[in-house]
Amino acid sequence: MAISIESTHLLPEIFQSGSSRTGGQGFDWLIAAESTRHGGVGRPPYESLNLGLFTDDDPEAVAINRQRFFRDIGAGSMQVAGAYQVHGSEILQITKPGQFKGYDALITDQPGLLLTVTVADCTPVLLADPQNRAVAAVHAGWRGTVAGIAKKTLEAMQETFGTDPAVPLFFHARLLHPLNHSQRFPVSNLKRLLRLIHIEDIEL
Repeated sequence: MAISIESTHLLPEIFQSGSSRTGGQGFDWLIAAESTRHGGVGRPPYESLNLGLFTDDDPEAVAINRQRFFRDIGAGSMQVAGAYQVHGSEILQITKPGQFKGYDALITDQPGLLLTVTVADCTPVLLADPQNRAVAAVHAGWRGTVAGIAKKTLEAMQETFGTDPAVPLFFHARLLHPLNHSQRFPVSNLKRLLRLIHIEDIEL
């Protein structure tokens, strides 16, 4: 998908209405996006579009960036929930906005409530259950991945919302992307990580 180099975000194609991978299921009820490092404000080393609340960046700059990002993805009026992530495998059902300490996966079926996950070199995983209109945002660091956090999150959705494990669609943001950062990791390590998350149909 072609995007402007100045775009604040990318839209996962799998969650777009009309996607060949959705099996005809519509996702007009869902907002899903991946941020870039463009279109925001900030000073080194946090330029530009740093969205992290738990960083040493200027809180005012972070607030401006978050406002711009949420506006650009169409979530400007939504309530937001996130977590202070600890590289673990704890999962929290979200029923209200706020920041919650000690969780690396959030699940909800509440309309108008946006789940967020922040990463550096870890993998963000998004899950959507179109039948029950339930979603999850997962921070899959290597410790959480080894602990099976993606699988545990799906199981939590099954127990909480009645999600059929065969139904949800998964999206994992690209671990490396020229619009995000320029760090380098061995391809063999990336493939091993993706296999642990049970995602193997990716070209590296």
